[in-house]
Amino acid sequence: MTVQVPFLDLREQHEALMPELLDAFRQVTEASAFAGGPFVARFETEFAAFCQTRHALGVGSGTDALWLSLLALGVGQGDEVITVPNSFMATAEAISMCGARPVFVDIDERTYTMDPAQLEKAITLRTQAIVPVHIFGQMANMDAILAIAQRYGTPVVGNCDQRFKCCVTTVRPRSTCTQRSAGMRGWMEFKRRC
Repeated sequence: MTVQVPFLDLREQHEALMPELLDAFRQVTEASAFAGGPFVARFETEFAAFCQTRHALGVGSGTDALWLSLLALGVGQGDEVITVPNSFMATAEAISMCGARPVFVDIDERTYTMDPAQLEKAITLRTQAIVPVHIFGQMANMDAILAIAQRYGTPVVGNCDQRFKCCVTTVRPRSTCTQRSAGMRGWMEFKRRC
């Protein structure tokens, strides 16, 4: 006897939310407010409150969020940004879009997230940022990663697309070491968790 197991059942995932999703779709369609406007402004306000931060900015994609975060930190041509190889290509793509080179470090075999011991070995004078990826519901060891980043004065931008509800992402600029939140959280994950 053969049993067919579906790879991904999005219908079950969204079924309970369907009336709310259809109502939101209707409102946006009727207002023809597909980019910007009151719906995006409301999302940004509610999302900032959800994340317990003062500001949230909606952008077109997770790739854009990573890219813009790195640009805001001044990452550019000839720089290196450390990340992990087991992420969707958008992480390395955002780094490359800045003109920087992705430097991959191995992962912790228990969590599938960035191995802090490997991170420290990869830091060079060209390292301008670290992008840990929180993946498969696992959060990277941010205490260890942030301690290493602080030691070297290197900003951290978290890719929180798959671990967004519990993710705390910190950027520590080289000049001031002032703590500010940054990073990206994926819209797909927002729909699943809220």
